Amino acid sequence: MSRTRVALNLDLDEGKQFHLGEVKVLGMDATLAGRLLRQHHLQPGAVFDDRNVKEFARDWNLTPEDDIERRIDERSGTVALLIDVRACR
Repeated sequence: MSRTRVALNLDLDEGKQFHLGEVKVLGMDATLAGRLLRQHHLQPGAVFDDRNVKEFARDWNLTPEDDIERRIDERSGTVALLIDVRACR
C-alpha cells in the first residue's frame, strides 16, 4: 500500500472580533446576575462568543431568539445584551 502526503494551507478570515458592551438582566437580583454573567463570560468588555449566550440560555431554560436581545454596533465592535429571565419564575 502506498501513502500519499498532501500539504494544505488555509487562510481563514473570521471577520471583526466583537466585545460585549452593556449587558442587562431583567427579573434577577443584580448581585446574582453579576455572578452568573461572570461565570458565563458575559461581562462587559469580554470577547463576544455566542456559545456563552446559548449556554446561559440553556442553564436558565431561555430561548435565545426570544428572551435575549442582541444589539450589534458594527462601528464600535460591541454587542449589547438584554436578557429577560422574568418568564423563568
